Amino acid sequence: ANPGYPFRIDDEAIDGEIALSTVLEDFDRERLGIVDIEDEDEDGWQVIDRGQWLKTQDPRSAPDGPLALALDVAPEGAWLAFAVAGRSKAGGIHIEALPKIPGTDRAVEMCQEALAQPGVTQEVAMAKNGPGWFLAPILEAAKIKVREFTSEEAAQATGDLLAGIRERTVVQLAN
Repeated sequence: ANPGYPFRIDDEAIDGEIALSTVLEDFDRERLGIVDIEDEDEDGWQVIDRGQWLKTQDPRSAPDGPLALALDVAPEGAWLAFAVAGRSKAGGIHIEALPKIPGTDRAVEMCQEALAQPGVTQEVAMAKNGPGWFLAPILEAAKIKVREFTSEEAAQATGDLLAGIRERTVVQLAN
């Protein structure tokens, strides 16, 4: 029951992932939306309050217009994360936070996959001074357009996100 199916993810993509999946739990989380949030690492909730974030879930949420793709990497490089965001048809901001991916080896592949989805702008936004910036030349060599943003812009966006979560103007697809 992936909310992106069939609009952003088609049968062919899912069949391919089933064939390539080596860990059933990964497929369950990625495409079926099955996640045991109680087992998630508490360190993942240092900035955003888990309870407030869960209240933003709306399985009916849908974007109204283009979606921007952003990439970030954990400070120690243990994982990379992607999210897409844009205007929500219900008003406010629509967000799809994708599950973290261990390591950074799959950055190009994951960017290409995300950028191939309908409605996603053809660039990936990254913090120029962030831990993932080392990936920018690698992505650009793979013909992926990188849009840099500053630390100040990142701080402002984080503040806006936290305010939107508190004010309930941010909605996300339920995982």
